[in-house]
Amino acid sequence: MIRAYAWNGPFEKAIDLYYEMVESGVGPTKYTYPFVIKACSALQDVENGVEIHEHVKRHGLDGDVGYWLRRDKCSMECVKEILWRGMR
Repeated sequence: MIRAYAWNGPFEKAIDLYYEMVESGVGPTKYTYPFVIKACSALQDVENGVEIHEHVKRHGLDGDVGYWLRRDKCSMECVKEILWRGMR
């Protein structure tokens, strides 16, 4: 579902589903994160993107998620901003 919303919208729903998933105790995988960040990118939602990127780093999935983001051609300017802020 997250992937479908990340590609076709509504993008907010992808982000909402991600947070619902986390709150219910279901752990996201390296395949979940790129689509949630893609939805953040589509919305230019750097704030949520940075928060979600922190989750990525906490789970040690930086390299895997970075690969998928490049592969799926997210809005690179927004993704760069998310990753740059997340490195501070």
